Amino acid sequence: MAKRKMVRSYSLTKYNCGLNAGDLVELVRTIVIKDTNNKPTGLRHLKGEIWNVLPGSKQDPGVVWLRQADGDTHTWDDDETIFRTFKKIKRGQKNSGRYEKLIEGLFKHGLCVQKNHDALVKADHRAFKPLVTALLNSYDPLIREACAEILGDRKSAKAIPALIEALLDKSLYVRQDALWSIERLSGYQAGALQDWLSITNMDKPKKLHSSVSKWYKTNKLYIQRI
Repeated sequence: MAKRKMVRSYSLTKYNCGLNAGDLVELVRTIVIKDTNNKPTGLRHLKGEIWNVLPGSKQDPGVVWLRQADGDTHTWDDDETIFRTFKKIKRGQKNSGRYEKLIEGLFKHGLCVQKNHDALVKADHRAFKPLVTALLNSYDPLIREACAEILGDRKSAKAIPALIEALLDKSLYVRQDALWSIERLSGYQAGALQDWLSITNMDKPKKLHSSVSKWYKTNKLYIQRI
């Protein structure tokens, strides 16, 4: 990963590694976030996340600017090693399917489009992967929140691992809906699992993720029978 410098102009559109501003890249491996002491923080960027390539700066050559799936910016070394972590994808690969379009259209002017919501709840197994991808990767917290709710409404416990990952989301409302959906899919009444584990959606994401992950690991075989 490259170190960031203070820059004021972003006019570079072509990078030495072959990427261009506006390209999309996909993570080919999970990145574990570490603190200044090189210790894992509990946060991760998951394999399959889609990042945007941003314009760079001639003041800071050798650096590729990226926008992460959560909307934050990041830098990477501008050489062939970037492709050990990312692969370039075509824009058509990102949102070409029927279910991806339903997910993209879940909100209009900030309001939920109910027909899209209902269609995704009732959709067959092919909607599962697009919903999980949007839950973990969408830039829009409203879409991530809606996907957490929809995955719970679909009543398939196989969504629980993805919902547990969503407990690391920056948005309180995404974490809240993910927690509620985990409770529903594991047979708990609303709030019951939180009481059992002594957690709330107001807890720090790392604590939520750790507590629910340990609980799921212990109870996974039972939950899968529900």
